[in-house]
Amino acid sequence: MNVNMTHAPDPQVSSWPDRVNLLLGGLLWLSSWLALDGGAASTWNAMILGAAIVIVAIAAIAKPAVGLEWINVGFGVWLAIAPWALDFSADTGAVWGSVLVGLFVTCFAAMQIVLLKRPAVTRRSLRRDETSPLKS
Repeated sequence: MNVNMTHAPDPQVSSWPDRVNLLLGGLLWLSSWLALDGGAASTWNAMILGAAIVIVAIAAIAKPAVGLEWINVGFGVWLAIAPWALDFSADTGAVWGSVLVGLFVTCFAAMQIVLLKRPAVTRRSLRRDETSPLKS
């Protein structure tokens, strides 16, 4: 029985929440270009935050870190309050887009924080190892 775990590979962290945030950021950025009659504040907010979410999501996919997820939580919270902070709450489409994307980005980033903070043992995929009675 090998008790030394120093050479065991690090368990993989699922990156699907980051991939969803990448998609959401891309859609938000794209929506800034598709807004035919959007105001300047909502358009710039969608463009800047969409690009920022994409960049942070790519970094989080490349190297998962809790700090990157907290950045996306902040971006998501900002998107949820931006229609009132930037005074574009009269534009119903921009409000719904900003609030929904903000809530989803916040939820998926928070989910990834929970996944990253779990102990490594619970993140391990089910696999046979040297201590398994099913070892062939």
